Amino acid sequence: MKLVELANTVRWSYGIVISDDDYNQQAVNAARVYLGYAHIASVDPVVMVDPPPTCPQPDPAAEVVIGYNGTIFDAAPRPAQVPTYPAPTSKLSKDSDITDGEWFVIRPLFMLYVERENARALEASKQLGVEVYGRTVDQVEADIRTYETQDLPRLAFAQTVEVV
Repeated sequence: MKLVELANTVRWSYGIVISDDDYNQQAVNAARVYLGYAHIASVDPVVMVDPPPTCPQPDPAAEVVIGYNGTIFDAAPRPAQVPTYPAPTSKLSKDSDITDGEWFVIRPLFMLYVERENARALEASKQLGVEVYGRTVDQVEADIRTYETQDLPRLAFAQTVEVV
């Protein structure tokens, strides 16, 4: 199913005040974090074209320049060697296909992102007299940090089994 279709299947026990675009963007944001730990089948992986850069051993004589009066100057810095990465042919969007296994790991983070944006909108409207319900932004962000740093890497980890 498409990412946006899966996001719309989530049911909330309270009202959501953020727009549909913001709601769908949270699904893309959660999937993008998941891409940092695992592969999404419908999104092409980025493969490095150039080999990793190698740093030549520094030449002590080339590191400094001695002036005509004996003053020592630093040599000009060497240009950094940066590997080139091609652009992926299929980018992550709200129309990307997500498998059930991928959604199982992405969904809790998506729900936390939506709850955070909803809490931001409610806290911003507190000045207008709107009654704030649910958790605060700080409480939700603490859960997001926990999920992003502990749960998501553990759940997204996959290793192929090799029999010797």
